[in-house]
Amino acid sequence: MADNELLSDQLLDEELAEGGKGRFVRFSPLHRCFGSGTSRYGWIRGVVAASALGSVLWGFHLSVIAGAMLFVDDYFHLSALWHEIIVSVTIAGAAIGAVTAGTLSDWLGRRRVLMISAVLYSVGAVVMGVAISKVFLIIGRAMIGLAIGFFSVTGPVYVSEMSPSHLRGKLGMITIFFTGGGILLGVIVAGLFSIDSKFAYSFGWRLMVGIGVLPSVTMLLCVWFLLETPRWLVFHGKVEAARDVLKRIRHVDVIEEEISDMLNEYEKSQKNKIGKLGWIKRVFHSGTLLHALFVGIGLHVFSALSGPTLMATYGATILRMAGFNTKQAIWFSTLPVVANAATMFVASLIVEKTGRRKLFIISGAGTSVCLLLLALSFHLESNASPSAIPLQEGGMCDFDKCGTCVANSHCGFCALSIDDKYINGTCVRGSRDKANLRINGSQCTTWDNSLIYRSNNVTDYELEYHFDFCPDSKFVVLSLFSVFMYSIFVGIGFGPLPWVVNSELYPTWARGQAVAIASLCNWSATLFSAATFLTFIDITSQSVVLGMYGVITACGTLFITFLLPETNKKHLEEVEILFTKPHFFAWFKICPRRRRDSNILYSELDLKEIN
Repeated sequence: MADNELLSDQLLDEELAEGGKGRFVRFSPLHRCFGSGTSRYGWIRGVVAASALGSVLWGFHLSVIAGAMLFVDDYFHLSALWHEIIVSVTIAGAAIGAVTAGTLSDWLGRRRVLMISAVLYSVGAVVMGVAISKVFLIIGRAMIGLAIGFFSVTGPVYVSEMSPSHLRGKLGMITIFFTGGGILLGVIVAGLFSIDSKFAYSFGWRLMVGIGVLPSVTMLLCVWFLLETPRWLVFHGKVEAARDVLKRIRHVDVIEEEISDMLNEYEKSQKNKIGKLGWIKRVFHSGTLLHALFVGIGLHVFSALSGPTLMATYGATILRMAGFNTKQAIWFSTLPVVANAATMFVASLIVEKTGRRKLFIISGAGTSVCLLLLALSFHLESNASPSAIPLQEGGMCDFDKCGTCVANSHCGFCALSIDDKYINGTCVRGSRDKANLRINGSQCTTWDNSLIYRSNNVTDYELEYHFDFCPDSKFVVLSLFSVFMYSIFVGIGFGPLPWVVNSELYPTWARGQAVAIASLCNWSATLFSAATFLTFIDITSQSVVLGMYGVITACGTLFITFLLPETNKKHLEEVEILFTKPHFFAWFKICPRRRRDSNILYSELDLKEIN
């Protein structure tokens, strides 16, 4: 073994000494760190490290904004609509990045697209940190979104194509586990910079969103010194460069076999190459690929609508709605994030033994129950909240309970506090920063000082105004427990596994673009949920919206039960066979009903020659 690794090092050094041939196999000071000693696993560790940094940044920027927006809302006097725009523009950018990443990664290479993603992460963080208006904040968030979109497509494919088949699922899960770590890091950063409320309001929120530049630059340096994937090199006619890469990441006994498999796949793809619209025509002439793409898109859409990104971006807001104050909401939101990260790590250790499909089904069932339980907690809280008398019957704030009153982003609850009890409550038109509502002594007045509520006879008690949560909440523990358990179940499968499984479902000729299409559907569904979350709550209530997502997640669990085959420990060239037949109720055993040679490609299964 040591002789093979030493020979591999010598071959690379000789090639680089000749000049020119080594440009696809980066030589650097990190070579001795990643490429000597236990050479194969050294380079794989480098791949995982780069992908992990991208995942950390992905999670960090999705979660840190949840805490930052509690202060940005007041700093820029944002309405609920602008709040949704700033949060969801990142997801819109991710959708655009996802749909273009496949073509870019097929053209430029997986590694170069990861470098572009790192640059966008860095620049976007700087723009947000120095934002002088909400427009600059939106621009920075959009750049972060593009970076996430590029990485969400290219990162899993890069790890999948560089990893040996017996480690592919575990390494894919480990890197996506770092997304949970990034979410936790974002929540902690937001909590630390919000300890002093005045500092957080004036400057702390800038540090929250801008500090991400540090891991971004680290990711850029790490990716710079890594290798291009052998599959991409073979498909671009660089067979020798691909062989050199395989010498770094595979045992010497399997190198030629893998090269042969990739060359066969490349030859078949060239044989069936057709025109500018050839890829689309080829997809629609491949029943197995359409089946795989349908399943891949379904996984992503149901994953997005189960709410992991929604919970990351609105987690602190949801807890504040449940009855916690701003600081409590930020710090308590770390509990479910820690649980999610820990669960992802455990799932990464057992995914190869348990299989993707079983984890998916367990995750979906638990996630749907937790969302329904969270919806129930808001429903109970609303019914138990203090009574409110609407200022004007038939108006926008015509609500008779504090819970339904504060669920609307245009309304606030004003009441007299006596011995921790709230009496004579009124639902009034208001905003978070009280721009159109003032509290002067024992009276609530509108912006033009017209009287809303006055208590002349009671001077020893305080009149309180609550905008987005009700005082004296009785079911906050149930809400926190629901969010905590939700994070555990979603971390098992519905959060990370769609990205892992989608990188395994497609042949090389279609992988980049197919993963991009499925990822676009994920980000489109996530954009829909993030851009409409507060609006739907305004129209209905928190319990209705969360209950709706719980039902959707249950439907997603049934979809997986009926249609998803097990891809565990299958070579990428073998996964296509799993889609030759439907896989209804195949819980314990997933296997092809007819055996085929693993080198047979989609084109030989059901593609027709297109002239």
